[in-house]
Amino acid sequence: MSNGNENDGLSAALDAAAEQGFEETLPTSELEGKTFTILSLRSVTTKFGDRHIAEIELDGNPAEAWLNGVVVDRQIRTVLLTEGALPVTVALGRDGRFDPSPYRLNTV
Repeated sequence: MSNGNENDGLSAALDAAAEQGFEETLPTSELEGKTFTILSLRSVTTKFGDRHIAEIELDGNPAEAWLNGVVVDRQIRTVLLTEGALPVTVALGRDGRFDPSPYRLNTV
């Protein structure tokens, strides 16, 4: 049986967690031209359809980023279906064979 003191501790911890700021999820465009490591991926459904969010390491720091685009979506689906594919270090660039040139992940 728990007592009021335990609930007070939990209440204080929940309040402290609620007061913490949160890191903004980086848009795909902010990763263009950068090299980073994808640590994990998850798919989310938004008003724009299914999108991908990655936990990444960028410049030695953890971050969360959207990884989307016509080509990137296909590449992410491939990573998700490939056992042992993560973590993977990639550079985000543009595929100049097409106009407009879509984002493309390139392994490093």
